[in-house]
Amino acid sequence: RGSGENRVTGYVSGQRGGLIAPIFGGSSRGCGMSVGALVVARLGSNRLPAKNLLDILGRPMIERLIRRLRAARGLDLVAIATSSDPIDQPLADLGARLDVPVHRGDLHNVMERIRTAAAEFGCDTVVEVLGDNPLVHSDLVEAVLERFHQENLDYAANVTREYPDVDPRLRRFVSGVRVQAYRAELASRWSEFPEFEERDLGTSAYIYGQPDRFRCGYVEAVGPWRSLHRPELNLAVNYQQNFDFASQVFSELGGHDENFTLPEVMTLLERRPDLEALTGTP
Repeated sequence: RGSGENRVTGYVSGQRGGLIAPIFGGSSRGCGMSVGALVVARLGSNRLPAKNLLDILGRPMIERLIRRLRAARGLDLVAIATSSDPIDQPLADLGARLDVPVHRGDLHNVMERIRTAAAEFGCDTVVEVLGDNPLVHSDLVEAVLERFHQENLDYAANVTREYPDVDPRLRRFVSGVRVQAYRAELASRWSEFPEFEERDLGTSAYIYGQPDRFRCGYVEAVGPWRSLHRPELNLAVNYQQNFDFASQVFSELGGHDENFTLPEVMTLLERRPDLEALTGTP
């Protein structure tokens, strides 16, 4: 499992903290904390409608992701955070069938939806995962949470191209497997920073985009994650061909263990370079 060396870069009081020494072993949680993984999903995608419910080997794609997340140590809850729009009712129905908690909130303001979900479920820490990232693995969740708790951060994530302003020397992961952990109380502060919302920089940009205000840290694609240092790749499911890619990955690797690792995915791509053409934008 991915419990080896992971470097993290911290930002405190407006000064770059440098590379913090690797941490090995130990608990991935703080005492008395409630940690909830919120799978952000909706069915109204224009590029691939209802993609979260598309079938992969007999299970909806989002169920595949949830089953992988549930294997992570340090999570008290895995839930779906969807909208109150009637189009998303099938996600609520799926949650009821799978005994997965579902929160329905704001359709357009995702961080407000996360805020109300965290409040409903009593989460002190939010682990945000996108529903169209079915390859996110439990080991990566654990690595990000370890950094978050051990360094007492406000925000932690595995660093990808989604962070153009973060130290370019950090070895970035492929896109489409991002795990973000942050203090739930920060989800309620999105309205304090309208400039980030106006620039459409992403739901949590007002947190990681202000390293002088919030303490942030990043897991790099090094050590057990070194094969994930392919920042030009995007493994998210945004188009039909991306879904075909995810389906083939689960078909190839999921027979013996549905929680196959991300390094195994990269090994598959080396063995089957034809699959790479199915990733990213057509």
